[in-house]
Amino acid sequence: MIAPEGLWYVLAPLLMFFGSAVLGVWRKKAWLYVAAGLFLLILVAMLFFFRNPARPMPVESAIVSVSDGVVDEIVRLPDGSTRIEVFLSLLNVHALRAPVSGVVTGYEYYPGSFIPAQHLESVEKNERITVDLMTQYGPVQMSAISGAIARRVLLPVEVGEELIAGQRIGFVRFGSRSELILPPGVKAEVEVGDEVSAGVTVVGTIASTGGLE
Repeated sequence: MIAPEGLWYVLAPLLMFFGSAVLGVWRKKAWLYVAAGLFLLILVAMLFFFRNPARPMPVESAIVSVSDGVVDEIVRLPDGSTRIEVFLSLLNVHALRAPVSGVVTGYEYYPGSFIPAQHLESVEKNERITVDLMTQYGPVQMSAISGAIARRVLLPVEVGEELIAGQRIGFVRFGSRSELILPPGVKAEVEVGDEVSAGVTVVGTIASTGGLE
């Protein structure tokens, strides 16, 4: 299944491939066969990048990852919340999913730089979209952050909208990172270096001591 956000990225090389192949057969020009081969490679790459696999719905008793990727930073914040950073390479599925069921209470677009997403300084400096959710665990914040290649974050949710855990909510084109802030009382269930899958990998559960009030 192909992500709708990548439709034109797939159709363009597909049409160019068929056009070059047909012209190559008709005109018998070697360079047209070479062009057809190049467009075919681009088509395969686009089909791979914009793949959109189905994911099982997560259990409601946990918070799941917003994106696929590798956890590269976990920070305990002064208010007791926990920030989890995930880097997405070009090989990861780039669909974004709701980490938990809740109501969207805030939506902000922040312009910024396009530092390569593998550098942690991109967290503070790069363009991003941040979404706030009110959930059964308390306020949860998620962000999609652009990179040097990924210069388009697609996250079409609205304030007041109800999201379901694991629901597909957006897409980031060509490499980036996601950020998830767990509220106080929620324990991070991943470590730096862990690979995570959007809507599947549990990243937070109610802490065994204390919990939420």
